[in-house]
Parts: sequence; structure tokens; C-alpha cells
Amino acid sequence: MLTVDRLPAGLVIACIAAMGTVPAWAQTQTDTLVLAATSKTVTWAAVYQSVPARPDDPYLHVRVFEKDTGTPPWQFRLVAPHLAVTPAALAASRTGKKAKTYHYKDVEFRISYKQWLNDPQWRATIPVCTTEILRCLHDARPGQAKR
Repeated sequence: MLTVDRLPAGLVIACIAAMGTVPAWAQTQTDTLVLAATSKTVTWAAVYQSVPARPDDPYLHVRVFEKDTGTPPWQFRLVAPHLAVTPAALAASRTGKKAKTYHYKDVEFRISYKQWLNDPQWRATIPVCTTEILRCLHDARPGQAKR
């Protein structure tokens, strides 16, 4: 059995170094919200939030997926790779429906979010939804969501 006082020094140094590489503002998936569910299709949002909260980012950020029921987990559609959502819009999107959802790698989302924080031009390309997620997606023109 390994105890803290018996860990090899190299392992302890590697762990400390790895902790130093964690960004100060990390996006953490905090919720999975089923937006619509029929006998054929499930649409859901993976909800992300800054940890710790940022005063310059009042939004939640979501990725929206759609998947046909009965298909393998790797067969899905990414409906919206990154959408900023107000807390009110997220609350309005809650349907109370239950359905099987999946978690997918979010490397691209994390890159998009980092650009959203640091680049005002990139931020302008990410829609901000203030009504309800499915309505925003339905009303969106390419590259824009109803505000």
C-alpha cells in the first residue's frame, strides 16, 4: 500500500507540475439538459460553466446534440458546437423530459470557449441565446441566434 510519505519523489514532483498546468478559468460540464425527446430522436444540451465564476462572463455555455434512438452512441449530430445562454434562457429550456444522453469529448468546445474569452472578434461569432435554446436554434440565421 502506498502512502503519501512513501511516494517516489519523482511522482510527487510530476503531480505538482501537472497541477500547475490547470487553467485558472476552467469550463466544467455542470448539467445535461434534455431539450426534446420523441420516440425517434433525442435533443440535449451539455451545459458548461466557468469555475470559478467570471464577472465578465455572465452566461452559461452549451453544446447541443441530436441523436436518433436505437443508433450506436457514435452516430449523433452536433447541432450547435458553442452557444452562450443566459440563465433565464436555460431555465426556459428545461422540459423535465428524461432520455438517455451521452457525453462526448469537448476539446473543440474548450478551444472555442478560450477564444470566446480572449478574442472579441471570436466572441461576436458565438450566438447568445436569451429566449429558449431550441427557439434560438430554430430562429438562427447562419452564424447568428435570435437575441
